[in-house]
Amino acid sequence: MKSKLLRAKEYRERHPERVKLAQKFWRSKNKERIKEYGRAYRETHKVRKECQFCHQSYLTNHRESLYCSRICSGKNHQAEKHVCWKGGKQKHSQGYILVRAPEHPRASRKYIFEHILVMEHHLGRLLYKHEVVHHINHIRTDNRLKNLRLFRDQNEHCKYHYAHSNRHKRTEKVIF
Repeated sequence: MKSKLLRAKEYRERHPERVKLAQKFWRSKNKERIKEYGRAYRETHKVRKECQFCHQSYLTNHRESLYCSRICSGKNHQAEKHVCWKGGKQKHSQGYILVRAPEHPRASRKYIFEHILVMEHHLGRLLYKHEVVHHINHIRTDNRLKNLRLFRDQNEHCKYHYAHSNRHKRTEKVIF
């Protein structure tokens, strides 16, 4: 089966006079349209509106427009006002839950891990940079306080994992 472009090319090669007539016809129609609904028409039919975000007055041809620019439109559709807003919670690629907290000092791109917020709320202070929050049952989405444990630093956290892993323990070989 031939593609549309190939068929169109073959048609143009076989019937060049028809193609010229069609082009002439559409060019003349477009000229009439431009004269009828051209720049003069658009300039005389502008409407003064007020931007819903910055409340500045602006002129527009479009009666449906709500914002003076794309910048105002984008700013007015962020976070809670966005159509895809899911309550400020996301799932991180490694399985942790992220919570929107743009004012938090440890926030990365306005989000912070939920288990850090839970531990900070329990302690009544912000965590230090070196402190590590550990999930006891290793389920990264389980952020209940009884499932979280705070370690002084990453070194202490690694020692805990080493002590509770089965890799380092020697197993005796059983000979039958």
